[in-house]
Amino acid sequence: MKKFVVTTLFITLILSLSANAFDGNRKGFVIGCGLGLGPVAKTDGVNNPGFALNFLFGYAWDEQNMIVYLEDVIAYTEKSYDGKNLLVLQGFQGIGYFHYFGPQGKSFFINGGLGIQGWTAIDLDDESSSFWSSNNESDEIGLGFLIGGGYEFAGHVQFYSSFSFGKSSDDYYNYNHRQLQISISVVAF
Repeated sequence: MKKFVVTTLFITLILSLSANAFDGNRKGFVIGCGLGLGPVAKTDGVNNPGFALNFLFGYAWDEQNMIVYLEDVIAYTEKSYDGKNLLVLQGFQGIGYFHYFGPQGKSFFINGGLGIQGWTAIDLDDESSSFWSSNNESDEIGLGFLIGGGYEFAGHVQFYSSFSFGKSSDDYYNYNHRQLQISISVVAF
């Protein structure tokens, strides 16, 4: 009986939290993602444009301010020095802050972030290679910064652009990263 009561209370709590989480008000739990273009994905002067992806989740303490975990990544393909076909994921991940200037649905916003910058290269010719493989080429991560902004033109849909930069290194070389992405994002709140 005790397990039943505890389980019932836990399920009731979870359901009530999720019902309040997505109530249409920006205040509370937020989660979002977006797709777009990454016209600039530079590493030491070499630009590799690609597809832009972004993801966020966090908490908005009022209708204008939220703090989130943020990932902004540009994915592109290239050939390595030894002829391998690589899928490269270059980007920023860290803590981000968003500030909206107006009411929900028609508002400009700005954001900034502090986190890590780096890249991972997945060998497309190796069937055993995947994003989670330990044999991927990858540099060491380094300190990264992000600034951005956009316009929320519908209740949960926004035009978003960001610029991130940082440095990373591996055993042989220090890398300077720069990336610009433009996307359409959907944010649930």
